[in-house]
Amino acid sequence: MTAVLLTVQLVIVVTVTALMWLLPRTSRDTLPFGVRVPPGRTADPAITAATRGYRAAVLCVSLLSVVASAVLWPLMSAETAMSGGAALLVAGGIGAYAGAHRTVRRAKDREHWYAGLREGVAVDTGLRTDPVRVPWLWSLPSLVVIAVVAITGAVLYPGLPERLVISVRYHEGGTDYSTAATTVGSAFALVIIQVLVTALLLLILRFSVRARADIDAANPRESAERHRRFLRIWAYCLLATVFALNVAFGGLALIIWTGSLASAGPAVAAVVIVPLLTGAALLTGAGLLIGQSGWRMRDGTGEDTGFVQRDDDRYWHLAGTVYINRADPAILLPKRAAGLGWTVNLGRPAIWLVLGLTLGALAALAVVIVFGLSGDLETTQYGWQFGAGPLGPE
Repeated sequence: MTAVLLTVQLVIVVTVTALMWLLPRTSRDTLPFGVRVPPGRTADPAITAATRGYRAAVLCVSLLSVVASAVLWPLMSAETAMSGGAALLVAGGIGAYAGAHRTVRRAKDREHWYAGLREGVAVDTGLRTDPVRVPWLWSLPSLVVIAVVAITGAVLYPGLPERLVISVRYHEGGTDYSTAATTVGSAFALVIIQVLVTALLLLILRFSVRARADIDAANPRESAERHRRFLRIWAYCLLATVFALNVAFGGLALIIWTGSLASAGPAVAAVVIVPLLTGAALLTGAGLLIGQSGWRMRDGTGEDTGFVQRDDDRYWHLAGTVYINRADPAILLPKRAAGLGWTVNLGRPAIWLVLGLTLGALAALAVVIVFGLSGDLETTQYGWQFGAGPLGPE
């Protein structure tokens, strides 16, 4: 079991390290580490040095996380040691990114990179009047998966045992698994999650294709067309990811209903991890190939207006991850950091209302789940032999 956990730890570290290493490739060349720079400065030595420093820091932090996990392993549980190493890796990556952001920002301010340049803003009004059409038919496979899983659960529900194994924890001393009384809530929890996650992601897709684009003032026509191509690719990738998520949750639900969770062993994680990794790989690959807002699809054609994109760094905070601008009517806009996607304008009161309602709904759902299951949960320890099922209660 130790070998399995060590392998999982190593895979996690390598994957996260690779994602952090490649992160600068997804952001626009005029937005290195969340800092707006003019096109003539994209190859500035300060940016090159910041990128090298960031990647060196990422490698150092990944090695430290492995060492920390190895040191903590004999002193505490394997899960705690792995969590400590993962926390160090994530915190170190965030610190490295913030340091690179600060390096570029200081060089920009010190050397006055925007001095003498004509700043401008371009807007594609066609995103409102003639938005990119979402290929909603591609959402049908996800809906079919949800329907099949729900119908299967309804058929199996009358024959389910009085208690369901809902989680398994592997450790050196054996295997602990938790059970809950079989109710509609406990049996169909994953189906409910499927519905909620699918609805949320489809809603995000619906609004993202109509969100304000970050159009390049130097070449607005080509930039607007490139953004539209990006939205089409984004839509297909997100819908495919929604399908992968539904397959993962549906597979886990079937394992729980058939009573296989307690006996499947660590390999059961593959049922969930493989679809999730497939979806993540799809979005990551798209980010590396086309970049945020499709900037890597730039073909060099189009007019040169003589303007550069306005320096709007004053509205972006926390290393370019948080946008606050009360004067901007936009609610959703392309984010600067951490790959593809959008962020919200926290300067709009409506966003705070939506966030408050969302957090309140999640808190209420968590309370219902916790209090609904707390009186019914039981934990039993099983012996474990790698490659075999449970040996029986100890």
